[in-house]
Amino acid sequence: MAEQRSRVASLINRRDVTQERQQRQYAPQGPSDNNPELVTRHLRNSADRLKHIAEQLDNNIFELCLTDAISEAGTGWLKDFPAPGITRRILQRTGLGWNNLSVPTTGIQLLVANDSRVGCTVINSGTNAIILYLSDQQRPGIPTVWLAASGGAWDGRFANNAWCGNVFAVAQTGASSVCGGEL
Repeated sequence: MAEQRSRVASLINRRDVTQERQQRQYAPQGPSDNNPELVTRHLRNSADRLKHIAEQLDNNIFELCLTDAISEAGTGWLKDFPAPGITRRILQRTGLGWNNLSVPTTGIQLLVANDSRVGCTVINSGTNAIILYLSDQQRPGIPTVWLAASGGAWDGRFANNAWCGNVFAVAQTGASSVCGGEL
């Protein structure tokens, strides 16, 4: 009986040691919230590291801005805007859009291929689901995007890239409608 108690105590001690080791291993590496001086030093070191990384990247932070009209700045480049180290490229684009475009169950060509497309948005504003075929027609074996009824949306990306190809929309179970557009 004493031997069994000794084994149980040994197992409990091992478990406690293992638990303490895991707590140390997975403990946060940052400063304690109880010491403001350590927190400040840690943040300053992080800021210095980020500044160093930005310098290594040559500060080429780039922002794209689209407009439908020529402004005072015109199209072109704005240096150090909206913050120092950032360059904004302004492009004039005339978009194509729809407001409650009817989508039948037989399908409709929603977008034609456009190598200059920067992005698009399609929102199902109708009461039936819609399948978008990333093609010029409905056919098996090609990528599709399903839009739920009354608000299902697609941001124009496929595999995290802007889709510049055709989009063919087919309403399911009954006619539906979409709104959105492309730039």
